[in-house]
Amino acid sequence: MNNLQFEEFPATSYDQWKKAVMKELGEKGLESIQWNNPNGFAVEPYFSGTEVRSDIDKPETWAIYQEVEGKNASEVNQKALQCLKGGANAIGFAFKIAQEDDLRALLHGIFVEYISVHFVHPDNDDRTIDWFLTFCDERKLDAAQINGSIVTASHSGSQFANLPYWIKVTSRFPGLRILPVNAILIHECGGQAIHELSFALAMGQELIHQLDHVGVDPALVVQKLQFNFSTGSSYFNEIAKYRAFRLLWKTVLKAYKLDQSERADCYIHAETSRFQQTTKDHYNNLLRATTQCMSAIIGGADDVHVIPSYEANGSSSEISLRLSRNIQHLLMEESYFHQAGDVAKGSYYIEELTAWIVNKAWDLFLEIEKKEGIFKCGAWFNGLVFEALQKQQQAIADGERIVVGVNKYQNRNEKMTASAKDNSLTGFLEKE
Repeated sequence: MNNLQFEEFPATSYDQWKKAVMKELGEKGLESIQWNNPNGFAVEPYFSGTEVRSDIDKPETWAIYQEVEGKNASEVNQKALQCLKGGANAIGFAFKIAQEDDLRALLHGIFVEYISVHFVHPDNDDRTIDWFLTFCDERKLDAAQINGSIVTASHSGSQFANLPYWIKVTSRFPGLRILPVNAILIHECGGQAIHELSFALAMGQELIHQLDHVGVDPALVVQKLQFNFSTGSSYFNEIAKYRAFRLLWKTVLKAYKLDQSERADCYIHAETSRFQQTTKDHYNNLLRATTQCMSAIIGGADDVHVIPSYEANGSSSEISLRLSRNIQHLLMEESYFHQAGDVAKGSYYIEELTAWIVNKAWDLFLEIEKKEGIFKCGAWFNGLVFEALQKQQQAIADGERIVVGVNKYQNRNEKMTASAKDNSLTGFLEKE
């Protein structure tokens, strides 16, 4: 066995393979065994080893993220503690912090230096940053140990007025990010991978450009960015999407001569798809979330949020949070995903798919730049996303695209609850 050379299996060229296949297919032609994936990429039945192997700065492991909300800070704190006891190591507080005591109550009993902390309510104001920094100083915490993010109302969209000050204030906390780029919005409106990536590139570049003009070091801006993505159900496509983004972002940073610096990498927060949750048969949501989670991990996300299976119905529970956590625990503790290297590297299909997404997303990004940036061409870009949504809806309605539990293998005895959300793709179809 040690001397096995496989000499009895000579290498076969693409032309040799094609000749043999065409003989079998006859009049059908090679296109009859091609598959067009949802992003318009023609998947060939044969990939050789001639494609370029991409190198990405993939994190060694990922953080298990969970989001908690509630009626008051104490209730949210108890949910967060329960998630931490269950093995989560990144907590998103979806609670509006109106006063400093709210923040203290949220963090009661939580050792923030050992986990990743995210304040994600969109209505938080800039005082949240001050209160959190005061909290860390009072506990004499090492600034280098603090990891997380803070979303505030004034740090989204095209609002740049207070950013230079807050970026400099948080500069001593290298792991505290205050500039979210939320490509999740594009996914939830029906956009495809190329729309998500081009939007993220355009928003990230816009932040660097605008803040550079007011004297903020681009390297510091890059350190404060966090890119948020949803993960769809096209398994290999989503792996390639995350790989493509890291390659594309390095290309953007070359313009600022940051591509070789320690800060050239980007922090990626990945979520499973709310858009592709079904309001019926939540077990399908669990299954779908599992493959989506795998795609995000293999693709190289820094943390992963598995959306609870009941969220499409506007509800959550401890058991749904536990099942969401345990999807990641199974992948980590039983499948050893955290011990694997870059397992997608060198996969002929994924490498080809990554290259295709890179080229298409870059072309769209350049179009956005020609139109003077994402803020100036928002209506045009929204039109592209809406067109993609219509195509998805039509493909599912016609049965061209199978969504298990929605347009195939439905549980006809299950009724949609009155609280079901209206903005999901599957929810839209279930109401028809």
